[in-house]
Amino acid sequence: MRLSVPHLANALVHHNSRFQKFGRDAIVRLCEKKEFKDHFKKLIPYLPQDEHDALKKLMEEI
Repeated sequence: MRLSVPHLANALVHHNSRFQKFGRDAIVRLCEKKEFKDHFKKLIPYLPQDEHDALKKLMEEI
């Protein structure tokens, strides 16, 4: 299975807490590289509101 960046953002609001943790951990790992962190930040305005809020909060924590 191949995951894209928007899929990881969607995982942050998934009903299964294990999947939420997977998405969060994957995003944190990817954001160790500046280009991924920049990409996630640019993606925020284009996400549905719940994903927007979750990813924005995570980006502020990193």
